[in-house]
Amino acid sequence: MRLNTLHINIFTIITLIIMNLVACNNAVVSKDNHIFTSNKYYMSIQLPEGWAAAEGPEDIVSTGHLEGQVAFNNWGQANFWAHEIVMTSLVGYTSAEYSEKTVMSQIPAGGAYVVLVRIYPQEVICLRRRMNILLAT
Repeated sequence: MRLNTLHINIFTIITLIIMNLVACNNAVVSKDNHIFTSNKYYMSIQLPEGWAAAEGPEDIVSTGHLEGQVAFNNWGQANFWAHEIVMTSLVGYTSAEYSEKTVMSQIPAGGAYVVLVRIYPQEVICLRRRMNILLAT
């Protein structure tokens, strides 16, 4: 009897986790009329045929001051984000760049990419880093 109860409880927990994961996914792209809906960012957009969407938050640069909220592209790649490009020099220095040049280098020829970002001031970036350190310990 105890074993059956354990199996039922594990099944119930797994079912609740799956239901929670499905419920947490706020972004929906309907197949019939190509409408992207994000409950997280309070928007609904009709996408042209063949376009794909991504919903954040997504850290676009390592400094944390640009957070992607939603992104759209016309080549149909779901969850695509153009991130900064990290470069290493011959002497070992690393640098990162996020500009129109680096974004364009990640987009296929003839591609269109639209992204809505949130820009954080320096004070918020420091607070976010402290929170991440506290959560990691």
